[in-house]
Amino acid sequence: MNRIVRSISSVVIRAPWLVIGVVVAVTVVLGYFNGQQQQVAGNEGFSPDNAELTALERSGELFGGTDTVMQVVIESASGDVFTADAYQAVTALREAILTSDAADRLAEQPGRESVITWFAPAEQGAAAQGIDLASFDDEQLKQFYRQAYEAIPPEQRGFVEPLVATGGDVAQAEGGKALLLVFLDTADFGDDFDAVTELQAGVVDAVEGAELPDDISADPFAFGLLFEQQDVAAEIARLFAIAALIILVVLTFVYSVRPRGDSSRLAALRRTAADVAITLGAIVIAITWTNGIGVLLGPDYLDVIGYFNPITQIIPILLIGLGVDYAIHLISRYREEVSAGEDVKSGVGISLMTVGIALVLATVTTFVGFMTNLTNPLPALRDFGILASVGIVAAFLVLMTFVLAIRFLLDRRAERRGRLPRRTLESTQSKALPALMSRTAVFAEHVPWVTLGITAVLAGAGAYGLTQLSTEFSFTDFIAEDEPILQTFETLQDDFGGGFGETTSVVIDGDVATPEAHNALVDSLENLAGIDDVRSAGGTALAEMPPTILGQLLAPAPAGAPQGAGAAPEGAQLPEGAQLPEGAPLPEGAQVPEGAQVPEGAQVPEGAQVPEGAVGAPPELLAAAQAAGVGEDLRVNDDADVAALYAALLDAAPDQAGAVLAQLEDGEFAGQVQIQTSAGESGAGALADELDAAFAPVVDVGLGVTPTSDSIISDVVVQEVQDAQVQSLVITVLAAMLLLIIVFWVRMRRPFLGVLTVLPVGLVLLWTFGLMAALGIAFSPVTATISALAIGIGVPFTIHVAIRFQEDRVRFEDPGDVVASTTRFTGGALAGSAFTTMAGFLVLRFSSLPPFQQLGTVVAIAVGCSLVAAVLVLPSMLVLWDRWHRRRGDAPPLAEDRQPASTNV
Repeated sequence: MNRIVRSISSVVIRAPWLVIGVVVAVTVVLGYFNGQQQQVAGNEGFSPDNAELTALERSGELFGGTDTVMQVVIESASGDVFTADAYQAVTALREAILTSDAADRLAEQPGRESVITWFAPAEQGAAAQGIDLASFDDEQLKQFYRQAYEAIPPEQRGFVEPLVATGGDVAQAEGGKALLLVFLDTADFGDDFDAVTELQAGVVDAVEGAELPDDISADPFAFGLLFEQQDVAAEIARLFAIAALIILVVLTFVYSVRPRGDSSRLAALRRTAADVAITLGAIVIAITWTNGIGVLLGPDYLDVIGYFNPITQIIPILLIGLGVDYAIHLISRYREEVSAGEDVKSGVGISLMTVGIALVLATVTTFVGFMTNLTNPLPALRDFGILASVGIVAAFLVLMTFVLAIRFLLDRRAERRGRLPRRTLESTQSKALPALMSRTAVFAEHVPWVTLGITAVLAGAGAYGLTQLSTEFSFTDFIAEDEPILQTFETLQDDFGGGFGETTSVVIDGDVATPEAHNALVDSLENLAGIDDVRSAGGTALAEMPPTILGQLLAPAPAGAPQGAGAAPEGAQLPEGAQLPEGAPLPEGAQVPEGAQVPEGAQVPEGAQVPEGAVGAPPELLAAAQAAGVGEDLRVNDDADVAALYAALLDAAPDQAGAVLAQLEDGEFAGQVQIQTSAGESGAGALADELDAAFAPVVDVGLGVTPTSDSIISDVVVQEVQDAQVQSLVITVLAAMLLLIIVFWVRMRRPFLGVLTVLPVGLVLLWTFGLMAALGIAFSPVTATISALAIGIGVPFTIHVAIRFQEDRVRFEDPGDVVASTTRFTGGALAGSAFTTMAGFLVLRFSSLPPFQQLGTVVAIAVGCSLVAAVLVLPSMLVLWDRWHRRRGDAPPLAEDRQPASTNV
């Protein structure tokens, strides 16, 4: 370690221009790659590598896309959406959508129109009777709606009821909010997310362009549009600019000097400005290096990490804090040495050999701390750990070389001209922060046990707070709080149980084309009806699986979806034996029971459901069904050829069956179940457990089942983060401690100093977690970085104090002078660094994204606690430890570290 620092010191002093040239050249090269940076938003990077994510990906690959449901939240200012104005709004919206750019992609199916509203029962009844609903006033409309609602089958009621917000009474035509559904045909879009989003945007334009009554509002929603609102890069750029401005002000205060006879006020101002500019320039260079290397490590080159994500994009702000810490310590120590009489060469050499050693240790421990994120289950946090580690090394190299190389050139010229302001530089030591920090020495010198006792009590409180921390995560966390579409999403969650568009898939692992698997799916369908968060109609769960698709084609029951305007109520039946007069039209969707006679000339429109043997039934499917012994309950014989049955099913309805069934290259059939659910994000975990139980019959026949959806993956993220937080904490602290134990044993034969150096950081973590609990800040993937951040910030603080204490132990005999010198010089620099870092991270409080707001608060707390631990707790430990060594007569180590890199400089 000494050899590394001596080499750096020698190069900086002997060839400063070469150092500057190399840094600039590397910056130009990496700046070129920096320009290729790509950023991702949405769910990418936050989904852990687990069964749920694998199942979701497998579903997309095997079964392709399905119709996309867009939801439009209709709200009335009067609190009533069963009014003439509300129906006028629905009519205008439907017309606008049907004539929009998205019209060609509207997905209309037999038994279901492409645009459906809560007025469907009334529209069906009015169409059957030839009535114009637009002619009704509010009371007439409500009365007609109640009658129409009573006339429709229970399965249709089960479909209509979720379209009215919780608290409404559909049977009484009461409610203040409701949903309009738009079905879009996106099955052939595959993974073309942009195409889906563009189509949805067309619907949004139509909705926003519709002329609605003044008291009616319409807010469209789709998840694709939600994630389109993310612009984390712009947010980070704005925050970075604010942070740089604030740090500029704070650095000006920290670096400012007062002229003392050997410098003018203008010269003092120039020196302050130069040091501020050098520091900020070095930080910008370090950020450029980090981003450039991040591109090289990314998918387009080495493929070690993913593209930049919302978490890795905060690294520049992190580097501002850590870079400022490095610069302040180096420049402060250099000023101290020069003001004490050292020449410029010796000042640079001694600064690098003293502070440089501490910075090497700080860099290595911080590197290790961030690299412990490699154990994190979330790819985004693993990438954060790698890229932050790269950034720390880049900051170390730039700050250790570039900053002092420039300062060396500037001051060497001033020294040769006799203009080096030594007395003016001495004014740094008498400023408010060093003076304030020096007063904290009294605690370590006179009451160390009391100080440690108080901190232990606070640590206990923090440990209790850690047990009370909740863990939360949502894919909408990175949407600005004031985005209207986020508010619409929250309305769907709060008032509509997650909204109509929530679909949960159960992906089945294994061949589903066996009699046992088929019948087990039927058993599971019956189990689904008993789950509260599974939508149902007429006592049957709204779920699509191979048996239900088969049932719809062979002997279809009402699908549960209302027909929309212009159709007679679904389920209208002709009595057995009834004769339809010649030429009479058969209502769309009507069932023709066995024995009903349809004479010549009767009109059977598209969508009429025909029983076995009727004209229009697929003969190949009927033959396969008869051979398999498909019964009324949809079960098959124990020796049925289900493979042949499913092949016929795919031929008969490739789109409908293909959404839940796929034939693989080896001839086996893969399957999934798509279930309409209403659990939302909060109930996703419980829903997954209930689905696992419901599909136990499928598991019992040797197949695997995996419930999956974005909400379930969100819940898995929460569980993974919660399980990993203690593990990450322990690994991070132990890794840093082990490293410091080895280093201090090799350098000083004092391994216990490594333990003492890290123990205060453990206290910092506990204090921070306790304050998080007190402030109601939840544990999340973003705040989960706090363990690494605490190591990255706290350990450098304590390392600086530990090494300076050992150095002052050589220079001073009196323990009081030792701790006073350490707290004045190193403590003063730490205070300046802490306040600058806190200011930088508190800028995140101005973010519109809740995770960044929380991170700013948590890091500011951690930095403040790190300062307290470094200037109060660690000096108390070191004083007690030093007393023990003094009683043993041990000589203090580390005297050689004050020597410059070479006697020739």
